[in-house]
Amino acid sequence: MKLRTTLIASTAIVLAGAASAETMKIGITQNNVGVDSYQTTYENAFIAAAEGSADVDAVVLDAGGDVARQIAQIEDLIQQDVDAIIIWPTNGEAVIPAVRKAHQRVSRSS
Repeated sequence: MKLRTTLIASTAIVLAGAASAETMKIGITQNNVGVDSYQTTYENAFIAAAEGSADVDAVVLDAGGDVARQIAQIEDLIQQDVDAIIIWPTNGEAVIPAVRKAHQRVSRSS
């Protein structure tokens, strides 16, 4: 339970640190779209909402169930300097270091 709370809190902090630019760039990395109908529905809703707002640019990624790929995607989103990262983790424990790195990036830029 503590691990889940920490991950959720870390992710919330990353989101809360988003810049106040006119256009917000949001990245999302998901576990396995197409296999999990809930994730597929979530992705479609996210894309539709982003397309419906001129103030949002979305970067949508799918890890395909591969933990290493998802960590690389998080790293890539950090390098793209997105304003927020939404993570549907392939493995909650494995992505914690990448979430911490994203949080540190936001803390330094604030």
